[in-house]
Order: sequence, then C-alpha cells, then structure tokens
Amino acid sequence: MRLGIFGIGLAAALAVGGCATGAESGPDRYYACSDGSRIGVSFLSQDAVRVRLPSRKNLILPLVSEDAGNRYADERHELVDRGDQLTWKAGQAAAVTCRPDR
Repeated sequence: MRLGIFGIGLAAALAVGGCATGAESGPDRYYACSDGSRIGVSFLSQDAVRVRLPSRKNLILPLVSEDAGNRYADERHELVDRGDQLTWKAGQAAAVTCRPDR
C-alpha cells in the first residue's frame, strides 16, 4: 500500500514538474531597490509571481495586465516587470525602482 501511495505522489509530482519551465518556476532573483530594500522575485507561471519581502514574508501576486510591462498586483501591492528593472509598491508607500542585485 505504501508503494502505491508513493507511486501516485511521485507521478503527480512528475506531472506538475514536467509542465514547468525554468523561467516559470526558477529560483528567486534578487533586486536592490532605490529605498535601500532588497526583494526576491520568483516567476511561478506566466500568470503569477512570488515576491519575497525583507520581512521574509512571501506574497503571491497574479498578473493583471501586460501593457507597459507585466503588472502583478493585489489590493495592497504592485510589481511591474520591465525586463531589466522592476517597480515595486507596497501599501501607501511611494513606488520604488528595483534593479538586479548582483
């Protein structure tokens, strides 16, 4: 019975893993922001990102538009990906520009 459950779990993991590309589920890319903070961003799929905040809190933001860069947002947070830079806004704070942290 254990082997059966393990086999089902392994098959499900392989099926999910097989659907993802490196760009969709890659490790966090870290960005240094103009206010001195640093955030991590992981593109989970074409429709969502995970943002790792300095407080170690993780947010999942859905894609809401693709006009002038990919815009991911919820009711309090906004991340706009323009390729070589991000714009990050949390709550009522002013938006900051973030660049890859090398």
